[in-house]
Amino acid sequence: MKKVIFDYSKLRGRMVEMFGSTYVVAEKIGMSKAAMSSRLNGGTHFKDCEIFSLCSPACLDIPDTEIVAYFFTPKVR
Repeated sequence: MKKVIFDYSKLRGRMVEMFGSTYVVAEKIGMSKAAMSSRLNGGTHFKDCEIFSLCSPACLDIPDTEIVAYFFTPKVR
């Protein structure tokens, strides 16, 4: 089975818009910079608990109705 690669450009933009960098967001949710980089570059997938933390009002404040657009949009090759 082929690994699905997701497009995180919208998520990356939200992170930079709200916190200035993706690494600040990683630290905010207790994730290493390397782990965040791996997830945003398609090396590994985000865990459920990480998505929950990122979407929380205390972090990126992403509404439930927009989670798919931020985390589950397949990357077009």
